Amino acid sequence: RRLPGHVLEAYVAAILEKGPVFLESASRFGTPQYLFDEPSLSLRISRFTDAFRGRLARFQPFYAMKSNSFSGIIRHVVEKGLGLEVSSGFELRHALRTSCREILFNGPGKTDEELRLAFQNRDRTTLVLDSFGELQRVSEILKINGAGGLPLKAGVRVAGGRHGIWNKFGIPLEGLREMLKKA
Repeated sequence: RRLPGHVLEAYVAAILEKGPVFLESASRFGTPQYLFDEPSLSLRISRFTDAFRGRLARFQPFYAMKSNSFSGIIRHVVEKGLGLEVSSGFELRHALRTSCREILFNGPGKTDEELRLAFQNRDRTTLVLDSFGELQRVSEILKINGAGGLPLKAGVRVAGGRHGIWNKFGIPLEGLREMLKKA
């Protein structure tokens, strides 16, 4: 599906309007540079959160770091109250270096080292379990390291329907009862 011409033209015109700002910055700081439109990001965050706040009893939006992990953007979304959704050990370590208090560690293929890091930071991290095998590995890590005080916040990724390759991730709905019982 193509964008309507007037939408694309407006987008390009807005970028060209900022041309002098880009050139001045390149002159002062050199290139390449990474710039983002902070007011526009703030506006989009506000619009998104306003659409849900007050309509849900509990609401915590999360920014997916895989979409763009530039530290300026990450810092900004955290300041605006968003949590961070991470899907790798690299992203988890990056998120832990911020002031973010709500980190959702999602995704298949977590290593034992990454699971231990989530456990060590369980006051800020919610671990989303992807499989019975991952639950078993977490159980072993908890036994070795001791549960010691704080509970581990965890969720379960449920595989829904038939969606090609995406169907391979998560627990099938019919296995959820067994997963929760084992947990």
